[in-house]
Amino acid sequence: MKKFFLLALIFLSSFSFAQKQPMQRSKYNAVKDSLIARKQELNREKDSLNQIIGDLTKEFTYLKNNRRDICRKYFIKKYGYKIGSRVADGRIWKGMTIRMLKDSWGKPDRVTRQKRKWGVFTQLYYGRTTFFFRDGKLTDWEEKK
Repeated sequence: MKKFFLLALIFLSSFSFAQKQPMQRSKYNAVKDSLIARKQELNREKDSLNQIIGDLTKEFTYLKNNRRDICRKYFIKKYGYKIGSRVADGRIWKGMTIRMLKDSWGKPDRVTRQKRKWGVFTQLYYGRTTFFFRDGKLTDWEEKK
């Protein structure tokens, strides 16, 4: 009896593993043509997107350079030619103010401030670089390795 069930199970399961009939030639050609057309359409879209990327890259470069020029003019007007040029170039020097550093380097990651009898001590942190100010003037800086 067990052998009969085993043979019946094998016989019935063989139907589920049977291969499908091959695709008709006309249907195959239709699917192939459809896929080729879609590939060509995607290539046209890709070319169009690459053109857009190129245009946006040019515009970004122009705006970036234009922004740099505008900032330079603004800082020169705000601080005078010598100091404004230094701020615009991102240079650091002892005696510069906290505002100059923020104008030059942007918003710091962190700021600490301590008020003592002999002055106000402020530290501005930019990544691995720490700037030390006493009464709003840069006295020193340190870059951690």
